[in-house]
Parts: sequence; C-alpha cells; structure tokens
Amino acid sequence: MLNPDGTFSQPSPSFRNALGYSEHDEPKQTIYDYFSPNDAQAAHQALTRVLAHQGMVKPVRLACRKRDGSFCSIKGIVSNQINNPSVGAVVLSGWVD
Repeated sequence: MLNPDGTFSQPSPSFRNALGYSEHDEPKQTIYDYFSPNDAQAAHQALTRVLAHQGMVKPVRLACRKRDGSFCSIKGIVSNQINNPSVGAVVLSGWVD
C-alpha cells in the first residue's frame, strides 16, 4: 500500500522478507529506494499514470535491489484505489522472481 508520493501507507512484511530484509532493518523511505535507478524512474512514471485515473490498473515488471545488493525482478500490478473508502491507497501487488 502506497501513498501518492511513493511512501508506504502500510508496511509490507512479505515485500521486505522477499528482498532479504528483516523486521529489524530500517525500512527505506519510498518504494523507489528499493529499485535500480532506471526502474525507479519507470516506477515513478507508472505511479504517475495510475494516479491520473481512479481505478486504473497497470502491469509492472521492475528490477528490485535486495538487501545483499543483488537484483531480482518484481512482476505485478499497480492499482489506484485512493478514492476507494475500503482501501485509500495505491496498491502494488505482485511477486518476486
């Protein structure tokens, strides 16, 4: 769950665990801090597009930096659910390859 600026509105233990982080590691400030520089820009563009349209769902595939410095691929969707009273955030749902 993300705020419009890419900060986490709700922490995701499964996301952090998949990247090799524990609950004792300080979380990064934004979702972009977990991506490679090129994919951070692509993620920002995807989030900007999704924010422009309520309910929009966009598939994404991004390279994510793991705790050990290696990269993995995240595949999933980004969905604008900010105006959905049950959610109130941008939802990033996917899996780590």
